[in-house]
Amino acid sequence: MISAQQDYIAALATGIQGRINSSAKRLKSLGAGNKTIEQIKAKRQKLENLPFYAEIDGIVSHLMVNQGSYVKPGMQIATIQDYSSVWIDVSVAEKDLQFIKKDGKATVSFPNLGNIERTARIDYIHPTIDADSRTGQVRLVMDNPNGTLRPGAYADVIFETNIDKRLSVPSEAILKSAEGDFVVMALGAGRFQSQLVQTGVSSRGRTEIKYGIENGEEVVVSSQFLIDSESSLRESFRKLQKVQTPLSLLEVNKDQQAMIDHLIDAALYLHEVQTTDAEIDTAMLMPALKLNDHLMPKFRGTKLQFILQDAEKALMAANEAITEETQQQALAQLVTALKPWIMEGKPKYYKDKGIKLYLDHGTGNHWLQLKGDMTNPYGSGHAVEVELPDKVDAEAPTVTAPAGGAHAGH
Repeated sequence: MISAQQDYIAALATGIQGRINSSAKRLKSLGAGNKTIEQIKAKRQKLENLPFYAEIDGIVSHLMVNQGSYVKPGMQIATIQDYSSVWIDVSVAEKDLQFIKKDGKATVSFPNLGNIERTARIDYIHPTIDADSRTGQVRLVMDNPNGTLRPGAYADVIFETNIDKRLSVPSEAILKSAEGDFVVMALGAGRFQSQLVQTGVSSRGRTEIKYGIENGEEVVVSSQFLIDSESSLRESFRKLQKVQTPLSLLEVNKDQQAMIDHLIDAALYLHEVQTTDAEIDTAMLMPALKLNDHLMPKFRGTKLQFILQDAEKALMAANEAITEETQQQALAQLVTALKPWIMEGKPKYYKDKGIKLYLDHGTGNHWLQLKGDMTNPYGSGHAVEVELPDKVDAEAPTVTAPAGGAHAGH
C-alpha cells in the first residue's frame, strides 16, 4: 500500500493522465476509497495510517472491533444501516389477504409517537400463512427522512382497498347446517320459507350474502327458533337444542380445546403484565384474537358462542388499553367471559393443569393464575381463591317443536 501511494504521487508529478489513472486504479484495487485517494492527491504525501470511509450515510448498528484490535483480511468490522426508508411487517388475517394488492396504499399510525400518521406502499405480500396465528405477512415500505421510525417499534395499519357495495344481513340471521347456510325468509301472512344462501365476508356483526336472496327481501333476524317445521328447516330446532346444551356436554376435540386454551393463556399473560409492571405485547394476544375465525362456525348457536364473543371484545379492549386502569378492566372482562367455561365446561381439565381462579372482594373482579403465591392484579385488597369443581352434573336438554301453524317471534 505504501508503494502504491508512492507510485500515485510520482504519477501526479508527471501530469500524465494515463499513468495517474493507472496508479489510482491500483490503489482502489488494494481497498483505498475515492475520499482517501483525494486526500493523498491534496497532500502529495503517503499516509502511514490509511483511513477507510463508509460509502453511505447511516447508523452503525453493529461494531465488531475496538481501538487496538487486529483486523484480518476479509473480516467484517462494522455494519452501517441506512434508515432513510424502513420496512413495516404487518400480520394480516388470512381471510383479509384477498383484499390486499401489491403497490396498494396503507395508512400507518404509531402509538408511541403520538399516533402520527404516515402513508406507506405495499411492497410485498408473502405467499405463505403462519400455521399458528393463521395470518399472512405483508411488507410495507415507508420513507423515514428524519429517522424517527426505529426498528422493533409497533404500528397500527389501515389498508386502503377497493370499496364495493355488498348485500348483507345480521350474522345471527344465518342458520348453519351440514347442507350449507340458510336464512328464513318472511313471506307475509305468517308464512316463512328457508332459503339456501352463499355467504361471504363477515364484519361488525353482519355477513355478506353472495346469492340466494335479493335486496329488499325480508329475513327473520331473531327468534328464529320459534319457526315450526312448516319452514322446512329442522336445523332451527337443532340450533335451539345446541343453545340449551350445557357447556359440560359440548363436544370439543383436541385441536379446538387447544385453541380455547389460547384465551386462558391470554388471561394469564394479562395477569403477569399487571403484576410485573410490564407493557402489553400485542403479539402475545394475537393467537387468542384470531381463533374465533376457526371456532365460531363450529360453536355458533351454543353457549360457548357467547363466551368466545365476550372474550374477543375483552381482548380487543386489552389490545387498545393504555392506562393501568383500562388494562385491569380488560383483564376483569376477559376472566368474566371465561369463568362459565372454566367452572361449568372443563373445571377438572383446568384444575389438573394448575389453573387457579381468584376473586378480589374489593372490586368483585376475578383473575386467573398458575400455581404459586397469590398476586392480586387489582391492588392490595382482600382476595380469595374460588375452588374449581371436580365435575359438573348436567343433563342433556330436550326440545319440542311448536305445534300448529308457523310462528315468528319479534
